[in-house]
Amino acid sequence: MVTRKIIEIDEDKCTGCGQCVVNCPEGALEIVGGKARVVNEHFCDGLGACIGECPENALQIVEREAPEFDEGAVLEHQLQRKAQNIKTEAYPSPACSCPSAKPLVWDEETQQGELPTNPSVTSEIRQWPLKLRLVPPFAPFFQDMKRLVVVSDCASLAYPAMHVEFLRGASIVQVCPKFEDPEEIAGKLASILQYATKLEEILVIEMEVPCCGHLLQVVRDAIAQSGNKKKICLQEAIISFKGNLLRTRSYEPETGGTAKI
Repeated sequence: MVTRKIIEIDEDKCTGCGQCVVNCPEGALEIVGGKARVVNEHFCDGLGACIGECPENALQIVEREAPEFDEGAVLEHQLQRKAQNIKTEAYPSPACSCPSAKPLVWDEETQQGELPTNPSVTSEIRQWPLKLRLVPPFAPFFQDMKRLVVVSDCASLAYPAMHVEFLRGASIVQVCPKFEDPEEIAGKLASILQYATKLEEILVIEMEVPCCGHLLQVVRDAIAQSGNKKKICLQEAIISFKGNLLRTRSYEPETGGTAKI
């Protein structure tokens, strides 16, 4: 047993809709007795990919004693599920068995109506660098910003109208929730937000894949760590594999607590 982050489910709030089960690539969650339950704590990596899809806010990440995450056991579990035809795939899964790495292809023509109507539209980027790992927390484009866009690497390329609809007038940081440590992302964002006294809004843009699903929670963690007392409105946009805007959501304004940078 180790002390680590793991999913906790509020059974009173859970309606058994199964959205979290679909978005748990490790197979740690199942619907049992009409409620979502963690069927094997070894399978839960504690990243929270399932949280963003819960319409009842019944899931949260807690830190407590639990068995260590066992990637080997997860892979064996996934292979067993395949053998039972619980899950079918057109292509072999990669070693990580993550749905975000599953190869897909489609032959449909580009939907021109989804592109900006002006073919000569210009870039809305007004800063450099863009990657969160590279930006200095005290960069001049953060000092007076009113709007910050936190965008996943894939979403920034997938959505054709990204610049026109989302980036205009905003400061930008680009991250990969799959390959970057969530705590490092939250810590770096918190160091930026700590002195962002004019910030009014953060927009989180993600792909429709499980590894992107915990990015919103990472941003919430950053706000909480920052100590920024200003009310910050939080918005979320989800982009599909095909580059369509699936949905947007707005959340109640949030403020930071005691800075722990």
